[in-house]
Amino acid sequence: MNLSRIRCYLPEEWTVFTNSYISVPNKDGALDNGFDIFVNASRGDGGRRFMWKMTGTFQSETRPECFAGQCFILDGKCNFLPPCTGIRNVGSTSFPELIRVKPCDCCKCWYKIFNTKPVLSDDQLNSSGNYNELYLHRIPVSPWIFMHKIHVQVSQISLTSNSFRFWKAIRNQRNAIGSIFQPITGKIPVNFIQVNGLESPVLGLFYATSISSKSMYITRDNVPHPELLPTLDYLVNTYKIGCISCLDAFPNATNVKPAFWSD
Repeated sequence: MNLSRIRCYLPEEWTVFTNSYISVPNKDGALDNGFDIFVNASRGDGGRRFMWKMTGTFQSETRPECFAGQCFILDGKCNFLPPCTGIRNVGSTSFPELIRVKPCDCCKCWYKIFNTKPVLSDDQLNSSGNYNELYLHRIPVSPWIFMHKIHVQVSQISLTSNSFRFWKAIRNQRNAIGSIFQPITGKIPVNFIQVNGLESPVLGLFYATSISSKSMYITRDNVPHPELLPTLDYLVNTYKIGCISCLDAFPNATNVKPAFWSD
């Protein structure tokens, strides 16, 4: 399935797109479904050293009020439910009476996922100045990520020479994991020298000269047969998954709605 492409002409013409919904077999033979995120870019007059970073943001809900079996001490008695649910025991520990006193603070959260490896422009590998279909990341299809939709933002970052060397070393080191021929370039360069105090690992300070970002949404409707994705009710009632605070469900969680998010 082809999704609409997003184009930008400042500072360079470049495109963020997902060209298809992909199903590939994993090591167990089952199909892993997902959307592959690519970028087309041209360096133009904006420099020669770039890095592309992808950040995906999705919203999911949980049902912490269905959690049972633990005593949460509140006001000197068991509340029986996590305080963040907004439900309070106005009775006693022996004779509880649970009522809602405020909205739930841990039922709806937003989470961030990132591309796991640096994606860099290497001039020695591309003399045309065009970077076509650079693979950034695969967004897996799961009932949590596609409970609603995912906001995909790609940033094109123009780097200084030192910054580019740093990230290139990071990339080479990650690519060499498990190889007996790990390259010397995989060693991380530093640009700080510690002159006193306890020795500590400081890599340095690096910065970008410019950043340009584009974004797109991939919605639940873009998933073939979204009706087959398990709902929160199904996950909770069948597997008891999701009976936790949404802040504990996945890493990089916040219960504060991002400014860019549109319902």
